[in-house]
Amino acid sequence: MRLFRKKPAINAITELNKSMSKVDRDIYLIQQWIAHLHGKHEFIKNSHFRHVDMTRRDVQELNRWINYLHRHNLEMHNFVKETTKNILDLRKNQEDLLKKLEKLEEGQLRTLQRTSQGQLRDMSLVDQTAKEIRMITPEINQIGNQSETKFIGKHEFTGSEMELINIFYRADRPLSYQDLSKLLGKKDKSIRNLIYELRAKKVLVKSKPIGIRTKGFFLEKEEKIRVSGR
Repeated sequence: MRLFRKKPAINAITELNKSMSKVDRDIYLIQQWIAHLHGKHEFIKNSHFRHVDMTRRDVQELNRWINYLHRHNLEMHNFVKETTKNILDLRKNQEDLLKKLEKLEEGQLRTLQRTSQGQLRDMSLVDQTAKEIRMITPEINQIGNQSETKFIGKHEFTGSEMELINIFYRADRPLSYQDLSKLLGKKDKSIRNLIYELRAKKVLVKSKPIGIRTKGFFLEKEEKIRVSGR
């Protein structure tokens, strides 16, 4: 009978221990939830404070911008007011200048009307004088050219020089030493001496390049007439 009585007591103790273990586990879980909720609360609280602080700084910054824009608006208003005043002054000055210009133009017009007839008479005299000058100018130039042209007598040249002058007279292009040597049957040195002698007698024998290291000699049209007399 005692054995049967001990078993229910042992079972009751075991069940009680199990129940206490469950209670301890539930208490532990509740403590974990409490700690979690406390951490959330602290996070939300700190986040709220941060947001409040950021909002406060943003509001202060906005207030500074509002004050700046207000001052800038006042400055712009004063600038527009001053600019409008300057524009009105400029417009008034422009009107005054236009009136003065109209008066000057009227005075100049009257002056031109008074002097136009006299100027027309003077211009007609000037035109007539200019026509007369243009008519006699060619005659004066012709007389001057004739007086400046001095012919050279053929008696001043030797026979060889006259032969060279005749070749220059008939040539239609500059002639080199070799060309003149063939035409006159003389050496290049003799041709050089003849050209030197003609230049010494004031004959304008001109030269210009006609090839590589080659010069051509010739007489211009006026010089041909002067030395030949025709």
